Amino acid sequence: MANVYRKNDGEMIGVDIGSTSIKVVKLAQVGQNVRIDNYAIVPLRMGAISEGSIDTEEVTNKLKQAFKLLGVKPKTQAAFSLPPISNVASK
Repeated sequence: MANVYRKNDGEMIGVDIGSTSIKVVKLAQVGQNVRIDNYAIVPLRMGAISEGSIDTEEVTNKLKQAFKLLGVKPKTQAAFSLPPISNVASK
């Protein structure tokens, strides 16, 4: 398995921003393996992400909430999954 982590930093998060919730998974590399350490699912209010718009304040606050729940360090590497660009345009 390829090493996707920075040297001397065995932590990474995956973030999925969907139309109804934000899901964050905290991963750790243990030797040649990757382990799921923890995860959080934070619901978004109805309409926070909808066709043609995104409430960036709502999404930012929910991301911060999920990161705090998981104890994510400020410089942790992250991989993001976002809705298709045709569905979202930030204001």
